[in-house]
Amino acid sequence: MELTLPKTEVFLSSFKNLYDENFKPRDPKSTKLDINRYYIPDIEKIENGIVGSLIYNYVVRHIMKGAKTDPEFDDKIQYIKGSRKVNFTLINKKDLLIPIYFISIELNGETYALKVNNEKTIQFLNFEDAVEFKNWILYTIKNIKENENLIISNNNIAFANNSISSKIILENIDKVAIEIANNR
Repeated sequence: MELTLPKTEVFLSSFKNLYDENFKPRDPKSTKLDINRYYIPDIEKIENGIVGSLIYNYVVRHIMKGAKTDPEFDDKIQYIKGSRKVNFTLINKKDLLIPIYFISIELNGETYALKVNNEKTIQFLNFEDAVEFKNWILYTIKNIKENENLIISNNNIAFANNSISSKIILENIDKVAIEIANNR
């Protein structure tokens, strides 16, 4: 059996050298950013999950007379033939959801995702990676001047096109969160 699903493209981030061997956060200049393209199921195009059909033929040997005796030669039999089609759900739609995590900040009722060069949202496949990067950002942001940008691997890392300063982030540190964007 071969199964082809509609797909959508996502870009997932990975960071290297966030912490040294003593788990002390490293300077952004020594940190590395990789962004990789992946394809995941596009659940918006899958209405009811993955549904299959099973068609089978059968033959039933029905004894009409002589069933109470051991020898079969005195049995009167009838063969009942038929076929049947059964529909079933192979994979539920909810089971196709792939949790993708991103870091956000909520200010004045608006939610802003952390982005690379104000283009791609920084997204993670693992919750642990998102937590690790969030903790590193919150530690590192303290050492960035209000008018400076956080640069990793020659990429600008910021909320809302740099309009949210490090000072605003520190004042609203409790509003920096990790969110889930399923198959986004």
